[in-house]
Amino acid sequence: MTSLEWLGRQVPVFAGTYDTHISTGECYDTRPLSSLFTMQPGSVAKMEGLAFLPTLYADHDARTHSVQRERGVFVALTGDVDEGNWSIEHIRGLVSGLVGDGAYLIYSSPHACPGDMRWRIVLPLAQPVSFADWHDAQAALLSFMGRAGVDLDRALLGAGQPVFLPNVPARHPKTGEALRGSDGAPLYYCRARTGPRSPGLQLGNGSLGTEIARLRARRAADELAHQRLRVDAQQRRRSSTSNAESPIVRFNRANPLPDLLQTYGYEQSPRHADDWRSPHQTSATYATRIVEGRKWISLSGSDAATGLGQASAAGCFGDAFDLFVHFEHGGDRKAALRSLGEERR
Repeated sequence: MTSLEWLGRQVPVFAGTYDTHISTGECYDTRPLSSLFTMQPGSVAKMEGLAFLPTLYADHDARTHSVQRERGVFVALTGDVDEGNWSIEHIRGLVSGLVGDGAYLIYSSPHACPGDMRWRIVLPLAQPVSFADWHDAQAALLSFMGRAGVDLDRALLGAGQPVFLPNVPARHPKTGEALRGSDGAPLYYCRARTGPRSPGLQLGNGSLGTEIARLRARRAADELAHQRLRVDAQQRRRSSTSNAESPIVRFNRANPLPDLLQTYGYEQSPRHADDWRSPHQTSATYATRIVEGRKWISLSGSDAATGLGQASAAGCFGDAFDLFVHFEHGGDRKAALRSLGEERR
């Protein structure tokens, strides 16, 4: 397999957010990945613009995250820069520093304009990879750019998340500002790309390989810490007594942890359904884990610093009621219990 095979790899494309084939059973149209490097921007509303998925799987259910996690074969990394008003020269400098002589495509987002420039990034891979390896590489890309102060949208960690292609509507939907001139040409569209003979990105090499290794080492360390914290939490529960009919027990039984975590702004890991990222976290890891279906443990120092749950040497832990106390009552356990009493009456 040569490093230029990425040029002919076919990726699914579709007409925006609402174009789905899940009911029709039809496969999605595909285009060579290389064709994205030369396409001219469309001129439709943002949500109707052409989009693609960086995977070879293009069946009718290709836009389903769980299906892509299981069946997807991924051929590119992608990034979405929606904040910071960075210049294209700055973004290109970071990207080229990451990929070396590898291929890259950078183009402005549909609503980009002076003072609010936004960018999309596409990095073809030398070899197709599984979801697990792709997700690690995507997370490493976020980490690399984040270290340079450029925040990428975490939504593109999703296996079936659309990546919108070049598009410039006639006007900005919020400000009404013209985005195309009287001749119909885009006013602010910018693009930077490598030539057609640039190789695909090797995931194990360079700065990206370093970031991936760092991420995997952190995950392995977190796994050990989760096990230690789980044992600590179990020992503490065994040494305490509780009334089986207490308001807390009733609350925990009535409020499944996954539902409550989602309500309070936690982000579920696409790799492991029991792992979640707290809204307090500043790191990109999923430091909170559900154990035994009814308890959670967190390795996040940010969580522990806010007084969430019960403190431990490795972080903090608790149950659904502890989340209710923290997020609904500012940590006031007595107020939370009083509210449960009122609700029951």
